[in-house]
Amino acid sequence: MALALFWAFPLTLTAQSSKGAQKVNDRIGIVIGRGTQKGMRVNYRYHLVVLPLPEYQRPILQKNAWSLDVLIHPQFNLARLRPIDNVPELKNGIEFGLNCGLIARYRSLQQLGIYAGLSAGPHYVSATPTRQARGFIFSDNAFGGVNLKCAKHTWIDLRIGFRHISNAGLREPNGGVNNLMLSGGFIFDL
Repeated sequence: MALALFWAFPLTLTAQSSKGAQKVNDRIGIVIGRGTQKGMRVNYRYHLVVLPLPEYQRPILQKNAWSLDVLIHPQFNLARLRPIDNVPELKNGIEFGLNCGLIARYRSLQQLGIYAGLSAGPHYVSATPTRQARGFIFSDNAFGGVNLKCAKHTWIDLRIGFRHISNAGLREPNGGVNNLMLSGGFIFDL
């Protein structure tokens, strides 16, 4: 439903731009990621793999080399976690949901783009550490990255980010789970 509305109503606004500025196209991407607590001072474990589902990016504002894009990213993730803090036994879990957000992108050259973004959305998690109730949660994300052009309409995408999941106090416990994220993949101009 959200994707149908996204494509049905064009949202692109173009500010005055200098001669030679390149229009940014709608994009689709396939990105895989990994989340960990390595380097964080926490006593829980909730590592995950973000499986490669397509993400959609649509520019809504463009000016010179800058663009502001809407991001829609359905997710299906595999988790490996420690259900009870400091107990070595690990358990498998899944999570799925939809993140929506904004990306601010600057194309410094025709071959390079740098960006930062924020996204959030509802998810379902099948298993969590004891600090967080399983079930319905929200996934909040902050990330930055780089796009490197490798073919006419194809970009390599590398990003790093921070993700927090919790349920906004709907159920206890609600201590939240944090992940440092590293992702990579390909983005295609449409």
